Amino acid sequence: MFPDYGPDILEGYAASVVESRGAVPGPPTPALERADDAFWTRYAVEEIRRHPWRTAGLKVRNVFYFFSPRLVPYHEPTPETTIQFGENGTFTVEHSPPRRAFDQIVYAISYTPVLGLALAGVWLRRRELSRDGILWCVVAIFVVAHAVYFPTTRYRVPIEFVLLFYAAVALDRRP
Repeated sequence: MFPDYGPDILEGYAASVVESRGAVPGPPTPALERADDAFWTRYAVEEIRRHPWRTAGLKVRNVFYFFSPRLVPYHEPTPETTIQFGENGTFTVEHSPPRRAFDQIVYAISYTPVLGLALAGVWLRRRELSRDGILWCVVAIFVVAHAVYFPTTRYRVPIEFVLLFYAAVALDRRP
């Protein structure tokens, strides 16, 4: 259910797709990056049109991943990580070890109480949430960006202060 691999393993494949469509390989330049961005934007819009419900489902799952107490993605990339594509969408990834169990456990143990307390803090402050508009804007911006792009835990870091704020509200109002 959770993403096993990050998008970085697809860089070589992405370059080969762009080259197969007539792009000339070369050192990165702003013009080349803009052309690649335009190509991938067109490609993404085409995919969304072909599969709107599947795309919507993926985006909803990305929001779930954003707040999940599990580290995402599950495998870590290494300089030796490679991906090989098979038929019918199959693939194999080599040299991408799973995250250590210790890292998974420590992350879940440290994040779960913060998330739980933050939810309690939001509930306790529910009548005053309009005063926290800027905090909700920060969360919304990062949730939307996370949903649109690719789920990875590191993208949640910019909103940790919002979670800590609401966790502190819960701790401050306990009997």
